[in-house]
Amino acid sequence: MLFALTAFGAFISLAMLLFKPSLGVLVTVLFKPIVDTGFKYNLFLGLSITEIMGVGVPTLLITHMLVSSEGRPQKMSLLWVWSLYIFANFLAFSVTLSQGKFQYTLNLFFRILNGFVGFYMFQTYCAEKERFQKLLIAFLLAGIFPILMGLYQVMTGEIWHMRTGTMGVVRNVGLYHNATSFRYFSYMTLTALILHWSYFSKKSFWEGVLYLVYGAICGVVIFKIYSKAALVTMALWVIIWSVGNRKYSLLVYCVLAVMVLNVVTGNRILEEVGNVFFKETAVFDGQMHTDRLLSGRIISWKEYLDKFFGASLFNQLFGLGASWGGGHNDYLRALISSGVIGLMAYLLLLASTGLMVTRRMLESRSPLTIMAVMIYVGYVLDTIGLAPGLYTGYQWYAWGYMGLAIHGVSGLDEDIPQDLDSELDADGPRGLSLWDLNQTDGTPK
Repeated sequence: MLFALTAFGAFISLAMLLFKPSLGVLVTVLFKPIVDTGFKYNLFLGLSITEIMGVGVPTLLITHMLVSSEGRPQKMSLLWVWSLYIFANFLAFSVTLSQGKFQYTLNLFFRILNGFVGFYMFQTYCAEKERFQKLLIAFLLAGIFPILMGLYQVMTGEIWHMRTGTMGVVRNVGLYHNATSFRYFSYMTLTALILHWSYFSKKSFWEGVLYLVYGAICGVVIFKIYSKAALVTMALWVIIWSVGNRKYSLLVYCVLAVMVLNVVTGNRILEEVGNVFFKETAVFDGQMHTDRLLSGRIISWKEYLDKFFGASLFNQLFGLGASWGGGHNDYLRALISSGVIGLMAYLLLLASTGLMVTRRMLESRSPLTIMAVMIYVGYVLDTIGLAPGLYTGYQWYAWGYMGLAIHGVSGLDEDIPQDLDSELDADGPRGLSLWDLNQTDGTPK
């Protein structure tokens, strides 16, 4: 039954993307949480359902981008930075391909392409108010499947895939490969809830109750993942949203809500948070070595850094012919797989995007631009202990919303940037400063 659902979701998504991409993007978002449960089912040439989606989506959207002006945004922000990043990885994958790892190389390269496609996907097909609303609804509907699955696990204790964290806590991962899927599907749902409430809600009492209940269940699912990054991200999101909207009372309400829940549950909330951060607390108290930080990831980081510095100069520049996504650090992932050149390109991409989403937020302080900064902060935080650059769905979500915020959505109650990204044209930067290069021509995008 599950196999049939995942295969059907993948087929419908790719078919819609092929014949009607504007609808296909929404369908792909809708079915993604179901399709991701098919990671263990192989369909074609040894590729799983999720891998077929990871290849099919960028292939189809890039084809539309090349053959039709309707398949790409009118102004492609940060195109030269993305081109540099993809080219650096293409060189690295050529090294890997020379070692005879064809399928492995193809899989990894398309994972990178999904970030590029994600950045322009929402700009192209969801940059109008009506389309943007449909995108948010697609995310809200998509979230029902993983959120109810997570709630079921919380209420029943049912475990399908055993994943343990610090102090032996059992993480709820549902039918997914690991807890990361639950995490970013919860992020997506919360993002859609906040933005739909901000732009399209009638603000009625019962509607507010529905939003609050849905958001609270998302919070429970995130908490039961027992992820340090997820807990820190949620705290930072509350702070950024409160400060960005100048609603400082929200901080007080959230702190009070946590305190009340902790009392009601007999101090269980703080105890479980303490278990999640046990190793970090022990390190700061001098009871453990610093290598035990971040669940001991530092130990493996040192091992792979030793391999990197022991490699030839050529491999240090262009990569060691391995993805090393299991190292749980996106910068080391980039360094190992694409060398110093690839890492520098990735850092440039992150820095350029961060500057632009921050600038957009400071200019408009709209819900979308504030949310883009929240997503950016969460993504960067995940790069420390995870490799989000290898997760297709996470990249569609994170890069998609950031790209949409930079581009702007026509019809919303906010100003559309006139030519925000003109400092980064197709010929590359025209000077030393991203800030000094901005120019406007007075025509809207």
